[in-house]
Amino acid sequence: MPRIVGLEVERRQEVGGGGFLTIHRLTLRNRRDDGSLSRAYEVDYLVRPIGLDAIAVALFSRANGRTEVLLRDGLRPALAQGSGGGPRSRSPRRRATRSTPRG
Repeated sequence: MPRIVGLEVERRQEVGGGGFLTIHRLTLRNRRDDGSLSRAYEVDYLVRPIGLDAIAVALFSRANGRTEVLLRDGLRPALAQGSGGGPRSRSPRRRATRSTPRG
């Protein structure tokens, strides 16, 4: 199975704003190590123009003397594109991360 090695940005637009947040929408394709591209898909992310803010929720369970924490592996295009829509890092490691689900 081919690995994802990059992101191709087909379209970048601001789709909403006002108040404290601006909504940005990207139309992306995954670039694979065999040179092929995925179907186009959309990713929305929020930008807060002034200051930084974050909320995280850690899902866990304690049962039978064990603690389990929910982690997921996944592509994080908004993280790779960074605040304001410009790329933060060219490294594929910044595009795919292991993280706790947020929201």
